[in-house]
Amino acid sequence: MAPQVSYSTSTNISEKYILKVNDGIKASAKRWNVTLPTDVDFSQHRHFRKSTPRLGNRPIADSTKINYEGQYRQFWRFCAIKGDYDSMLLLLPKPPAFSPAMNVETVEEFVKFKRKTKGETTLDNRESPILDVFDCQITNEGSWKAPKNVDIFRAAIHDLHHANNHNMGYEEACDECMKLQGERRHHGCHHHSGNPLLKRKGDKVGTRREGRWLRGKRKLTTPSQ
Repeated sequence: MAPQVSYSTSTNISEKYILKVNDGIKASAKRWNVTLPTDVDFSQHRHFRKSTPRLGNRPIADSTKINYEGQYRQFWRFCAIKGDYDSMLLLLPKPPAFSPAMNVETVEEFVKFKRKTKGETTLDNRESPILDVFDCQITNEGSWKAPKNVDIFRAAIHDLHHANNHNMGYEEACDECMKLQGERRHHGCHHHSGNPLLKRKGDKVGTRREGRWLRGKRKLTTPSQ
């Protein structure tokens, strides 16, 4: 069994996770065919408060931006612990154009990590332990006692996706479309002819139905489809 250690995103995380971020984000950008900025240290999360460039020109109050930036910093740390570098693309100071939507499983797992009983193993939707990038079982921080913390996080992720053109229904990338990328004049698989689905896109937390599991209620599971 993988060893258990104590985890928290409320403070700086171990340097061993930070050292993997730079190469992880570069590999993710290559996989999703997005262009990274050249003047950013990917191993460090920049905290902007009300001057955040992550949200573009969306009309958001300064106090809300400050709250959002705190959420982004903690979620960045969780992604670094788990090794979800794909989701970290949207958390860059100026997210690259055409970055994929965040992994909705990681978003939900972060809520469980913050809300569930401190010290217990963080479980995914299949009730399996979530492992960090070193194959150690992640244990809950359990610091979010009030459901409003989840509401703030959900709003922060929603607005970040909309600021980066993920304002439609959530869709995972199509494996069949991705297999065809190397072919000449690729137009998508049989199901996505003329509109290949090559990246995860959309905003799963932004709709009333899909966002129920992120509202901080007692049951934090994805609703049946």
